[in-house]
Amino acid sequence: MFKSRWNIVLAFAACALLLPATVSAKKQVTRPFTIRGDVTVTFVPYYASATGVATHIGQYSSESTPSIEFPSRATLTAANGDQLYWDENCYDLIWTATTLTFTMECTIDGGTGRFEGASGSFGPVTVTADLTPTGCTFSYSASGTITY
Repeated sequence: MFKSRWNIVLAFAACALLLPATVSAKKQVTRPFTIRGDVTVTFVPYYASATGVATHIGQYSSESTPSIEFPSRATLTAANGDQLYWDENCYDLIWTATTLTFTMECTIDGGTGRFEGASGSFGPVTVTADLTPTGCTFSYSASGTITY
């Protein structure tokens, strides 16, 4: 009887050790992606912050250190702490005394939590930012795809 119990314990232990090896990684799926955000940029120091809502993420906040050299890197943080990374490429910049107009395209490049290994893109979207002496503000909406 003792030997039979020992065999059962060994069988359970073997199953517990083999389970992680037999479970495959979650298959990534490409899905539609939409995002809307309100952005504030300060010129000194050069910094951007945003809040908004996006599909598959919900409410988010975002911080980035914009770069004169593009693309610049952004990190979007979902309410549960998962993060999504993307590179922003801006072009066709037109400056006036009160506005800055540009086109923005973003490439999704990884993240944390459920967005680990994510990929995709959104845009292009043309944005008109209202200039102030210390920075600018703008809102944007864009669509594309995300794979995660």
